[in-house]
Amino acid sequence: MQTQRPQGRDLILEMDQTVLPNGSVALWYLGQSGFVAKGGGRVAYFDPYLSDFLEQFTVGRPDADPRHFRPPLGPSDVCNADLFFGSHYHYDHIDPTVVRAVARCSPACRFIVPGAALETLEAFGLPPDRVVTPAVDQLQTSAGVSFVSIPAAHEAFDYDPVHGYPYRGYVVTLGGVTIYHAGDCVPYDGLVERLAALDVDIALLPINGRDYFRLGRGFTGNFSYREAAELASAAGIRLLIPMHFGMHLANTERPGYLVDYLVDHFPAQRFHIMVPGERCVYFKSASGILAFTS
Repeated sequence: MQTQRPQGRDLILEMDQTVLPNGSVALWYLGQSGFVAKGGGRVAYFDPYLSDFLEQFTVGRPDADPRHFRPPLGPSDVCNADLFFGSHYHYDHIDPTVVRAVARCSPACRFIVPGAALETLEAFGLPPDRVVTPAVDQLQTSAGVSFVSIPAAHEAFDYDPVHGYPYRGYVVTLGGVTIYHAGDCVPYDGLVERLAALDVDIALLPINGRDYFRLGRGFTGNFSYREAAELASAAGIRLLIPMHFGMHLANTERPGYLVDYLVDHFPAQRFHIMVPGERCVYFKSASGILAFTS
């Protein structure tokens, strides 16, 4: 029997009522690369793609992207955000409809984005004091949450001398638990060392991969499932959660391939496959971890 998970304001209520001790964090999966993380009394959204903006934008194009399922939240449901982490300005990561709604419905929320997205958010009506454009590899604090922004290579870095790296990942600590959200990224020299030095507990990694024909249709690539598994093992990640699959069937991968590869090659690597609207609670202790869902 399929479990009915909370939707909309009921899901927000579940977030609000989730009380966590130090050394733990709750994650909710929103689909694609979207997550909500709660820990230490703070709520952070990562790349929440909750509208049909991209679907409508790509109608009739080679990269047409109809949704495979609806999101568990609507843009105007997001009234509890302390932080909004946007990895880069693609519509399934920094969703224009969602940014405007969150700015209105969560008036204290700060938006953490690459410098290349600053003018866009200002055009959406956000005042400068609500937008943070962090330098890479520097520990920063906003809304009581510490984080480090690191470069992401969305097949390439596309570095700009004025705005810096347009694609970012974020290593964020909530409730004493450190989470890496990779955004859109492929492996690159130095990434394993960066993550190992930051002692990441949970890695949220894309697994949809890349290929010549998808690139020709406008789909820039990400980690393959093999690369996600290899990175998690090499960087000492305690829990791997894949993302960027299932939402758009023109640009996806089967998470079961990741499971098979981990079981065959890295049987000690912990992982969890989340479904949209699901809550996963991670506890950290000196003796190990326990991750469970409800």
